[in-house]
Amino acid sequence: GMFNILFTSLPPLALGIFDKTCSAETRESNPALYKTSQNSELFNIKKFWLWIGTAIFHSVLLFWVPMLAMSTGVSWSSGHTDGYLILGNTVYSLVVIVTCLKAGLVMDNWTWFSHLSIWGSIALWFIFLVVYSSLWPSLKFVASNMAGLFMLLFNSPVFWSCLLLVPVLVLLTDCTATFVKLKFFPSESDKKRKEEKKNKTLRFDSHQGESGLPLQEQASKVVFNKKNGTTVTIKKETKEGNRWSAKVANSDDEEL
Repeated sequence: GMFNILFTSLPPLALGIFDKTCSAETRESNPALYKTSQNSELFNIKKFWLWIGTAIFHSVLLFWVPMLAMSTGVSWSSGHTDGYLILGNTVYSLVVIVTCLKAGLVMDNWTWFSHLSIWGSIALWFIFLVVYSSLWPSLKFVASNMAGLFMLLFNSPVFWSCLLLVPVLVLLTDCTATFVKLKFFPSESDKKRKEEKKNKTLRFDSHQGESGLPLQEQASKVVFNKKNGTTVTIKKETKEGNRWSAKVANSDDEEL
């Protein structure tokens, strides 16, 4: 129950509330983008069974890779050996990580809440693991066989190897499929989102001066204007960021 309530509940909220394929302005100017949802292209029978198949594929890897990795057994200097609790909490940790990262993989628009929900959920699980396995015997109602379990896990090279390699192995197929889809079979929404990012980059570049600093940070001023006979001498200083450059001219020049 805590898996659904605490550790994986925020990423679906971030996905459902804050995720968007395009901006409102882009959709208003391109009404055809609404055909995607009207034609049920994002969720239909085919998509449903694709998600079911993906879940089964992930489940097989999430269980059997750690299971095979721990098949030779691990022992600690304290006399403890690995068992179903070590395997179970390793798999549980991997499931939380993969579930959160998979949610991030299908997001089109990352916001601060997206980052908080994904990385915060993963961190929350490990905080819970440390706290819960430290409560016994101070609190008698917690499971006594979980006492000190986080120390066993964190001192196990097999645990850290699984933590680093298994999520990559599990999500490698998903990342490849996402790349192929966006590269070779993009939807209209994907194309418009790419155009939005390109336009933002162009607008940002257009607001940069030669120095690479925003134009609004550039300023100029006339330091002095002195008359010497019939010649007017003007010194003009221009500021680009924190650097001032000077130009001296007089009325005999064609251009100041």
